[in-house]
Formats: sequence, structure tokens, C-alpha cells
Amino acid sequence: MNGEKHTEAERALAEAKANEIYSSQLMRRFHETLSNIRAGMEDEGDRIYFGSTNDADALREIVDEVEELEWDRIFASSRKKPDLWGCIRKLNTEKRALINGCNALLGLIQLVTSRDDMPPEIRQALETSHRLEEARAALLKSGSRP
Repeated sequence: MNGEKHTEAERALAEAKANEIYSSQLMRRFHETLSNIRAGMEDEGDRIYFGSTNDADALREIVDEVEELEWDRIFASSRKKPDLWGCIRKLNTEKRALINGCNALLGLIQLVTSRDDMPPEIRQALETSHRLEEARAALLKSGSRP
């Protein structure tokens, strides 16, 4: 399952890169063509003439290509994206709340384990749990996954 998601993500990334390259080349070509047409135009006050019929043909080609674009897909991809920074802020707030909750639980555990009347089996189980948690934290710090 994880491999499928990885492959799907790679495919989506490749498609996004291809779309970016295509869009970039298209915009560059449009810019060059339109700049050349504008440079050759002759303004006579009430009328503007193309420098040549080739300019009119080039403008028609651009219009045809623009009309052939997949506008539904373009508009769909330009819709409002999720607020990633807002999501990160929310997750950080939730993380802080979880850390505070864990700290409160640790305080209660320390309070309970410091009692002299605790049965030795429970004390030993808590100490073993504590050592396991320290080992897990060390593994995570070293980059290993549990």
C-alpha cells in the first residue's frame, strides 16, 4: 500500500512538472509572438495595421491554441488551495495540548510511584515501562523507526 502511494505521488509530481514546463514554454512562445506582432504594428490614429499578414496568421494560431486548452482542468487546478500554514498552526496547538497532557500524566505517575505503600510488582512494572520508553526515545533520536 505504501509503495502504491509513493508511486502515485511520483506520478503526480511528474505530471505537475510536465504541466509547468508546458505552460512555461507556451507563455514564452505567446510572449515572443505577441511582442513581434506589436513591434510590427503601424498606428495611423484611427486604425492600426499589422506589419504583415504573417502577424495576423500568428495571432490566429495563438487564439486557436488558447481555445484548445483544457480550461476546466486549468480552472480546477487554480481553485483555492488549502491553508497549509493554518493547518500547521492548528497541528502545533494540538501538539502542545498533547504534550501538556502527557506532562500531567507523567506528574501523576511520579506521584503514584513515589508512594512507599506501592506493591513491588507494580513498581517493577512501572520501572520496566519507563526503561522501555527511554529505549524507544533513544531509537527515535538515532533515526531508527520502532
